[in-house]
Amino acid sequence: RGQLTPRGIQSLIEKYKEDLEDLSPHSLRHTFCKNLIDAGVGLEMVAALAGHESLETTKRYCEPSPEDLALAVALISKEE
Repeated sequence: RGQLTPRGIQSLIEKYKEDLEDLSPHSLRHTFCKNLIDAGVGLEMVAALAGHESLETTKRYCEPSPEDLALAVALISKEE
């Protein structure tokens, strides 16, 4: 039915919000950007896809979560 608009996304979230705790357009956007960064996509590309004018804005998505930190430590604890 055409391109999904921000309002269309909000409508879908409202429709299913009881099944999707703590979900918002912002959390979806954050997850999209963080997944790109985790996949090795360059910061400039992520900024372009997110529509950020400043890389400083995009850098916020690079901050490691506690899970990211735990995975990093686990990398050096594995036996080869």
